[in-house]
Amino acid sequence: MPAIIIKMNIFINTNYIEDFTRGDVEKRFPLIYFWLKDYYYQRSENFDRTHWSYSDAPGSIEDNAELQAQLRATPPDIVGLSLYMWNADLLLANARWIKENINPDCIIVAAGPNADSRDPWMREHTYVDFVVNGPGGETFKRIIDGRLAGEDCRDVAGVSYWNGLSTIRNAPVPRKEDPLVLDYMNNFRDEVVAMLDDYTQRYDKVIVLTMYIQGCPYSCSFCEQGTSLWTKINKRTLEKMYTEIDLISQYPGIIYEFADANFGIVPEYETILDYIIANAKGNISLKKPPFAKNNVEHTFHLIQKMQDAGIYHSPHDGMITLQDPNPEIVKYNGRPFSKEYEKIKAYQEYTKDQAHKTAQIEIILGMPGQTWDTLWNSLSDLMSQDLVSHYMPYLYLIFPNTVLTSPDSEIEITYRRMKVRRERGWVTGWIDPLDSQVEMDYVHLTSTPTLSTEELVSAHYYWTLVNHIYGFLGWMRTPVDYLQRYHNIDVYQFMRHFAAQFHPDRWKDLPASIRTDIELTARWFRGDDELLQRKSDCGKYWLCGRRLSQYRFHADYSDFETLFYRVFDALGVEDDQLDDLMRWQCTKLLHFTPSKYSNTITSYNYDDIAQGTSDVYWKSKFTFKSADQDVWDKMLKLEDVNWVMETLWEPAQPSEQVELIVR
Repeated sequence: MPAIIIKMNIFINTNYIEDFTRGDVEKRFPLIYFWLKDYYYQRSENFDRTHWSYSDAPGSIEDNAELQAQLRATPPDIVGLSLYMWNADLLLANARWIKENINPDCIIVAAGPNADSRDPWMREHTYVDFVVNGPGGETFKRIIDGRLAGEDCRDVAGVSYWNGLSTIRNAPVPRKEDPLVLDYMNNFRDEVVAMLDDYTQRYDKVIVLTMYIQGCPYSCSFCEQGTSLWTKINKRTLEKMYTEIDLISQYPGIIYEFADANFGIVPEYETILDYIIANAKGNISLKKPPFAKNNVEHTFHLIQKMQDAGIYHSPHDGMITLQDPNPEIVKYNGRPFSKEYEKIKAYQEYTKDQAHKTAQIEIILGMPGQTWDTLWNSLSDLMSQDLVSHYMPYLYLIFPNTVLTSPDSEIEITYRRMKVRRERGWVTGWIDPLDSQVEMDYVHLTSTPTLSTEELVSAHYYWTLVNHIYGFLGWMRTPVDYLQRYHNIDVYQFMRHFAAQFHPDRWKDLPASIRTDIELTARWFRGDDELLQRKSDCGKYWLCGRRLSQYRFHADYSDFETLFYRVFDALGVEDDQLDDLMRWQCTKLLHFTPSKYSNTITSYNYDDIAQGTSDVYWKSKFTFKSADQDVWDKMLKLEDVNWVMETLWEPAQPSEQVELIVR
């Protein structure tokens, strides 16, 4: 039996990625540390026998002499790890270092979305004593109390541990015994104030994480909170939320971020929002909350309220979560579909006056049940209902504690850890410097029984392209609308043939630049290459995989024009106006190599013709002017490029003027 400990040192190790939503550095407040400490303070009589510390330093302990000195001064008896995909490798290496160099008898407890309790992971990480899946406050408390009492913590509810042969999983703590009692801004006010004073002096913005509700009633296959461990919902009191808001409102540049799974799911969220608007003194903005599966009309109501108050901190104007517009696929993955049409109607109303869609529409590619045909058909659904935005689809991320990865899952999938050079480059970037080092990796689903790796790669390529040139620029709407108006070819017919150009069976027929993009992406997905080995045309930069097709469209536009002509041929369209329409399309685009193209043309306005704004059209001289910007520099700095050209026009020369009647 372990010895009874008089005073226990508890060290919480986490790591947050610094956010840059508006270009400023945004430092995150260590919610996990304060939450676990505060839970123990409120729920255990042994708090005075504990000493708490934490680190969210970005590098390893092995390279941090200052942190090493701190740990040697107070050797941890228990180390808590909050594992996410961006920090798991670092924190696990830190835990191993502590056990080997500071205290070999310390207890390592891993929790968080990437804490894996499956046998292969537990066999590999035997220095981790316990894994906690699901809500961890009460289980962590019981581990501390058990260690203080000299008891065997392998009997604690909610822990999983390796017995040398396999993983032993104890029954979870009943949710009624694990309340959400978060009140650290009252209980540790001096420590919180000191940290806020420090952070607001050193950083442009400070992200203060919070929770009002813990848990989720839904069972999505891709989400950690889709498991039964999270289905019971626990709430805080509004008074504690108000106290928290009152304190942080005294500091400028605070970004309030809810870690809740479904912001707005109960009426109290609007009450909290109203309190922020009335009492935050202009110092608090709200990071886009995770609205997820809520009533969409209410979601947009809350977004509008935040925007009207000037506190909505997000690059996306609005949000709906669909995952896939195909109800059978969504249901197969554990999502209710009853409100999707309601969401669509509300989104259409909310964005009806937006020339360029910037809202966030969550779609996942690679979901079990999706096929090559369902994917192009789903994209056609989105296009036909004006639901395509600049926000790109997600690739299906694999987490260890989801319905899909549970031991009793019957869905066969393949997945792989895929390395990227820059986390922010992968999420928002177009290019990375050639000297970029591997920063992190993502575990992505790479195939299912109904969707091959090559099909997934190709679908992602044309989906992200359409998000850019149809949803945001609106460029693709002109040929699509033209074909529908004058040739009775609807968006489903068009997309079936457009997607077919990218089918793996036809890769050999693609223009060389596009074919190389897709083939190298497939090598990366399969694991043949550690990183995506695709460079920009100038050879100075690595290309980022999520926006590869968007880069190619602006860098080698003529190759995509070739594909459009192939689609016209496949549809059997013969039309003397198509060449002029495509010249118009080429002219109004921002090109990465402008010397190859002209942005001035004497032409009819084919945008108007496609919309059928008149029966008779006349030519004008159009110039499409780009903003004064260094596109490469902006992309390297991960700043927004101004893709939208300014349209200037003047009358055509009389000798060039010809009346056009289109029927």
